[in-house]
Amino acid sequence: MLSDRRGLWPASLLSPLACAAPAADLHVPADYPTIQAGIDAASDGDSVVVAPGTYAAPIAMSGKRITLRSSGGRRSRRLTAQR
Repeated sequence: MLSDRRGLWPASLLSPLACAAPAADLHVPADYPTIQAGIDAASDGDSVVVAPGTYAAPIAMSGKRITLRSSGGRRSRRLTAQR
């Protein structure tokens, strides 16, 4: 247990900080066949890294705090959304 001037802190208050997983890069299509599959598998803080190409499918970020980026850098990125 940790303590401060007021007393002891239960370990249960600190355990979420100790258990946080490091952010991961999920690669489309190498690891996941579609952008949406990568998004669905991602956790907050992860990056979905998309190889250059054409992907014709709707995507939904589903409120996740993730990064969607191109593996080819800024010059090869273009995301076109359709309604």
